[in-house]
Amino acid sequence: MSKNINGKKVFDTTKDATNVAEYVVSRLVDLGIDHSFSVPGDFAFALDHALISNPKLNNIVNANELNASYAADGFARVNGAAILCTTYAVGELSALNGVMGSKAENLVVFHLVGSPNDAAVGKKKQVHHTLGDGVFGNFFDLSASAACVSAIITPENARREMNRVIAEAFKYRKPAYISVSLDGGNRPVTDITPDDIDCSYLKTNPHQLELAVNLVLEHLSKAKKVVAIPAIKLDRFGVTEKAIKLIEKLNIPFAIMPHDKSVISETHPNYIGFYAGLLSDTNTAKIVEDADLVINLGDALWSDFNTAGFTNNLDLDKVLNLGPLFVEDKKTYLADIYLSELLDALLEKADSINYRPEYSRMTIQDAPITQENLTLSVLYTQVLKFLKNTDNLVVETGSSSLNMPKLPLPEGVKYHNQTLWGSIGWATPATLGVALANPDSRTVLITGEGSHQLTLNELGVMGRYKVNPIILCINNDGFMVERALELDPDPSYDDLAQLNYKDLPKAFGCNDWLTIKVKTGQELAQALKEAREHKSGVYIEIITGKYDYGNALDFFNSHLKEMYG
Repeated sequence: MSKNINGKKVFDTTKDATNVAEYVVSRLVDLGIDHSFSVPGDFAFALDHALISNPKLNNIVNANELNASYAADGFARVNGAAILCTTYAVGELSALNGVMGSKAENLVVFHLVGSPNDAAVGKKKQVHHTLGDGVFGNFFDLSASAACVSAIITPENARREMNRVIAEAFKYRKPAYISVSLDGGNRPVTDITPDDIDCSYLKTNPHQLELAVNLVLEHLSKAKKVVAIPAIKLDRFGVTEKAIKLIEKLNIPFAIMPHDKSVISETHPNYIGFYAGLLSDTNTAKIVEDADLVINLGDALWSDFNTAGFTNNLDLDKVLNLGPLFVEDKKTYLADIYLSELLDALLEKADSINYRPEYSRMTIQDAPITQENLTLSVLYTQVLKFLKNTDNLVVETGSSSLNMPKLPLPEGVKYHNQTLWGSIGWATPATLGVALANPDSRTVLITGEGSHQLTLNELGVMGRYKVNPIILCINNDGFMVERALELDPDPSYDDLAQLNYKDLPKAFGCNDWLTIKVKTGQELAQALKEAREHKSGVYIEIITGKYDYGNALDFFNSHLKEMYG
C-alpha cells in the first residue's frame, strides 16, 4: 500500500545545503519525501525557506496546523513518510492532535518546528508565542510526547542527530520531533559526522531470532487448524508481500479486522472474511475462534472498534503474536526481532499446514436505483460498485468507518481510516495528503457533515494545488455516530449548524469542481457517473435519514453496555 521508504538515501541534495535548516530538509527529501505540509511562522522562517528552496520538494501551505498534520498523516500512509512544519508553541501545539494520531497509527511524520532565536532564549526575553516567563523549553516535552524520537538540531550536532532521528523513526514507524531555532537554522553546519544511517536497527538479535523461529515452528507443529489475522502494520513496516507468501506457503486462511482493511486483498483465495466479534461475516467468527492457533500477523489490535465493542469470543491464549519488533505467546515474550527477518526464516523453514475451511464469500448485490430517499445501505452499495481498482478510499471516523469495513472492497482499492485514534475531521485533510502522494489514482472521501465541519476549510487548499478528489459528504442532520452511541439520540449537542454544503467548493475557490446535491438512489447513480468522468474535483452532498444508522451502527447502539461497561 505504501512506498518502501525505509530510512535509506535515494537522492543526495545535502551537498547543496548552505545552512542547518536546508541540511535538515535535504536529509528528509533524500529519503524520498517529495511533499511537505506547513503553516508558516516567523520562528520557522529558516525552515520555511528551506522547504521552498529544495528543488525536489513541493511545499503545501495548509489552512491551519491541525489540517497540515492530518494531511501529512494521509501522505505518509501512501508515501511511507511525510514532512510537517510548524512554528514554535502556537503552531506545534495546534498540530499535536494530528501528530499523536500518526503515532497511534504507526506513521512516520517528521515534525519540524522553528523555535525562537538562541540569543533570545539565552537572555530569557519576553517574546511572542511564549507565556512571558522567559522559559522556552516548556513545550518541547509536549510535542515530543507525540513522537518516538526528538532532537534539538544545532550546527554542531546536525549530522549526528539527524542520523539518530531518521533511524529511530523508521525502526518504530512513528513520528519524529525536530526543533531548529531561527538563527541556528540560518548558520552553516559544522558537525563533521558522516551522513550514514546506522542500519543495524533493521537487524535482529540472532539469538532472539533463533528462539522466535523455534517458538513459531513449535506452535505450528502442534496445530491442525491455523488462521492468520494480518495487521495494517505489515504495510507500515513494508513486509506485506512476505506475509502473503507465508500465508500461501502455510496454505492457511486469513481474516481481516476493521483497522486492517485492504492490507491484503479481500479477493485473495485464502481470505475468509471480516472478523470483528458479533459483527463478523457468517462462519468467519466460528473459523477463527475454533482454530487451534491464531497467528496475529503484525500485531492487530483487540480494541473496542476492532472487536465490535469487545464482543469477540476468541481465547487469546491461542494467539501467537508476530509483532513488528517482537514475538509473544501466552508464556513467552521475545524482543529485538525485526519482522522482515523472522518472515524470511519462516518462509525457509516452515511446512505447509494445508488448512482450508469452507467459506462462502460475501458479494455485493446491485442496489435498486429508485426515486426513493437514500438509505446508507443503498449508498454504500452504490459506492462499492463505483470504485475502481486504482482508487484510494478515505473513510472518516463515524457511521461510515463502522459500516464500511464489513463490505468487500474491489480488487486493488486501498482503504484508509483512523480506527484507533478516531479524531473526527481527520479525513478531509488526509484526503489531500493521500491524493498528493498518489496523483495517478483517484482519491474518494466518504465523510459525515459533522466531521467535515471541523476541517472543511482544507477544500481551499485542494483547489489551490489542483487536487481532484471525489468527496461524498453525507448530510444526516447532526452527529449520527454520537446519537447511536448513547441511549438518548436527541441531545442538543449532537445538532449542527446547517450549511449549504454543495456550495462550499465554490466558496473556497474550487471553481472548476463538479458539485451536486442528491436525495435518491437514482440521483446518486447519475452523480457518480458524472463524477467518474469529471477530471477536476467532485463534491456530492448526500441527504440521508437522521436515524438511519446502518447495520453496524445499529449493532453498536444495541451493545452499549459491552462498549462502555
